[in-house]
Amino acid sequence: MSFNININRHAQSCSRKRCPSIPRSVVASLVLLAATTAAIAQDATYPDKPVRIVVSVPPGGGIDSLARVFGESLSKRTGKATFVENKPGATGAIAIQYVLKQPADGTTLYLAPDAAHTFVPVIRKMPYRPIEDFTFVARIAYTPNVIAVANKIQATTLKEFVALAKSNPGKFNYGTMLGIPAQMDFELLKRGTGTDIVSVPYTGGATIATGILDGSVDVTLFPITPLSSQIKGGKMRALAVTSSKRLPSLPDVPTVAEAGFGNLGLTEGGYFGIVAPAGVSAPVLTKLRALVASIVADPEFKEKIAVNDFEVAMMDGEPYKQTLVRQLSENEKHVKSMNIKFE
Repeated sequence: MSFNININRHAQSCSRKRCPSIPRSVVASLVLLAATTAAIAQDATYPDKPVRIVVSVPPGGGIDSLARVFGESLSKRTGKATFVENKPGATGAIAIQYVLKQPADGTTLYLAPDAAHTFVPVIRKMPYRPIEDFTFVARIAYTPNVIAVANKIQATTLKEFVALAKSNPGKFNYGTMLGIPAQMDFELLKRGTGTDIVSVPYTGGATIATGILDGSVDVTLFPITPLSSQIKGGKMRALAVTSSKRLPSLPDVPTVAEAGFGNLGLTEGGYFGIVAPAGVSAPVLTKLRALVASIVADPEFKEKIAVNDFEVAMMDGEPYKQTLVRQLSENEKHVKSMNIKFE
């Protein structure tokens, strides 16, 4: 349904005596009705084509799996195909630039780590504005970091490892990716415990895991997803998780606080949300947010993402955005005070 209101043409064809002017209240009502009808139509037809979910990682990892589970759930609810597009590289810049070039119609979504908006733009110049360039749909999931060591390390607890590192300054190394929050957290751990552990940069969690297995990496603090299967298989040892409670999948691994280091100020882990280019219309955004809320509330979604140690962390769009704004401001202050080399 559509309305074509042309008040000027009507006015030109009438004299004041024969055809009185249309009252302003009527004009306003007609305009509002037309706008409302258009919005309802737009809402009813979303999505009118397949939806793409973009991720900044290669296929096969935990984040990729999270995107695919989300996409399957979205497709079930909309009846439209959903595709995951992997665009790794440049600390997420390749994926984000691709997303921002797409129409803001809600059919191109980005599975965004919070760090893309709150951390990476603080430590290096990125080709996007971390808040203004995006529509924030909702935060959906969380995964903790884990402190893990190679089996060759003679320590079964975090306290034992800290004591070992203190008595052997410079002997041990830690595998990390430069420019991610986990790198800053390990530096916080070093400073808070007075240890000297050498940083060794890697390109991702898979290569860090390989380093631990072949003995070239002694310890890491990293998102648990790429390390989980190796920990469960006994090929490396988890000393602590950064979450506020123990993980159901690793019930014997204490939290950092339980291990005696709750004062270090480590982040709990990584949060992930659904974002889109700035300018998504209100009716589409309303429907999209309702779809996301329905997906995240579904026990099947929760069960499927738990396989890769993700858990539901639903936060609606506006609170999600404001949380990111606050974290961005805090990181701008924190990173400057740390004086860490991220590149």
